[in-house]
Amino acid sequence: MEQPLPPLPPHRQLVAAAQLGEPLLDGRCLFAHQRAAVRWLLARRGAVLADAMGLGKTLTALVAARALVRLADCRILVIAPVGLHGHWQSEAAALGLQLELHSWARLPPALPPAGTVLIADEAHFAQNGQTRRSQGLLRLARHPRLRAIWLLTGTPMKNGRPAQLFPLLAAIGHPLARDQRAFEEYFCQGHWREQAGRRLWQASGASHLEELQRLVRPLVLHRRKQDCLDLPPKRRQLWPVELAGPQARGFQHRLQSKVDDYRRRAARGEVRRDGEVLAVLTALRQIGSDYKLPATRELVAGLLSQGEAVVVFTAFVATAELLHRSFAASSLLTGALPPAQRQGQVDAFQRGEQPLLIALWHRRAGVHPASGPPCGAGGAALDPGRCGTGGRPLSPHRHGRLSHLPLAATGGGRSVGRWADRQQGREDRPAFGAPQPAGHGAGSAGSLVMAQDLPRRQSS
Repeated sequence: MEQPLPPLPPHRQLVAAAQLGEPLLDGRCLFAHQRAAVRWLLARRGAVLADAMGLGKTLTALVAARALVRLADCRILVIAPVGLHGHWQSEAAALGLQLELHSWARLPPALPPAGTVLIADEAHFAQNGQTRRSQGLLRLARHPRLRAIWLLTGTPMKNGRPAQLFPLLAAIGHPLARDQRAFEEYFCQGHWREQAGRRLWQASGASHLEELQRLVRPLVLHRRKQDCLDLPPKRRQLWPVELAGPQARGFQHRLQSKVDDYRRRAARGEVRRDGEVLAVLTALRQIGSDYKLPATRELVAGLLSQGEAVVVFTAFVATAELLHRSFAASSLLTGALPPAQRQGQVDAFQRGEQPLLIALWHRRAGVHPASGPPCGAGGAALDPGRCGTGGRPLSPHRHGRLSHLPLAATGGGRSVGRWADRQQGREDRPAFGAPQPAGHGAGSAGSLVMAQDLPRRQSS
């Protein structure tokens, strides 16, 4: 017969065991915001750490868990996407910890016999209470051998819908999650509606958000980068890419060929006729990406000659491979690279062995930017505060290597808008998106954006 777990030591002893002022095995020290978050976690058996991406939630949670391991002989069980397992292992090694790692696709049926600290990374994977993984997380959260459950996510409530927050609140045992129907009626505009003679419960709205924020604040910690780090404002510079006469005609010829091919396939019933606009948008991005390659090579070569470290993001594999072949001292991250090798590429970049990192702007490549700038014609992209590998940002306040970075190409918008307006008989209306700079017409492949995000190192 299993004995009940003994009570945990007082908060003061747990904080002392965390040794927040001591450097890690690899020489790093915690930032002030991380030390504050460790104290905050150790005061709660269930909590959501919802700091913005790049603020070091992984290391923060592990330092807090280490204190429980030292004083309460706990195991650490981590649920994270497979692509992040290498990152968790490396951070655990810096703390001298052993982890039990599981993916969201294969949750364990139960917790280990010993007391367990459960950490769920990318916890927004469990925001739909009807999915198997959400139900599996709730099953583990109610396990009698659970010492603490900490959920990590930068987006605890997507699109401002409280219904997506409810499963996370249920997992950490928040009082608001005791009555789901009452929660949905008050915060989600829950109501019954008739459909095909059946009554259906609808709870996809949002109401009383300020009150919800006030009520969840004790157990949900959300901070932005500007609240935690001394970062200067990001500066972006626009680099228009103009096409000469023959190039512009070639651009239009390739685009028209794509349109004609789509219409032939639509006539044969192979594709939907109403998808032509989306097909043309994709073609514009891909063609524009090809035509911006020379300007990208020139831009990257200039930065490398100045000794800068550069990261380039592109939406297309062919573009990434062509750029990679142009620079011998570069690393390439695409979906073809096994997840275990992706972290090695990033580590080599951080060590300065490869000054140029080229990555595919796609989740399958293990590259998971928090958000992406709008693309009218595709192309290279860089953003140290938003771009990462395996969901982990390559941000300069974490790694200290990124400085100059071209962002996603935003040109071609006027060409796209004119084409769409012609299809809908609206030639006199403004083009898609914001007004484009002069020169962004049919003879423009788009533009590159140069951004600078040069933070000052904080003392820890």
